[in-house]
Amino acid sequence: MPQSAPKNVLGPALKELRISRGWTLEDVTARLREAGMTCTALQLKQIEAQKRSIRDFELMYFCAVLGVTQDELDERLRRAMARYLTHKKE
Repeated sequence: MPQSAPKNVLGPALKELRISRGWTLEDVTARLREAGMTCTALQLKQIEAQKRSIRDFELMYFCAVLGVTQDELDERLRRAMARYLTHKKE
């Protein structure tokens, strides 16, 4: 059975940032809610697992909550895209 294409490429990087801070899914979703973004732990888990798309406006919330700049997130996105394209060719 062929593996479906990921819905995003940034999910694993967001998970890495979350874990590096020692935060649970619930910790991040609570912080997102405080910032004004509605996201459940299940939705965040789906984002991290690349099974849910990330809307462009959601990225600013992730930056704010995870304490990274847009440039830092963009760099992670570039690296994730490069990895994805490399694996896709194989």
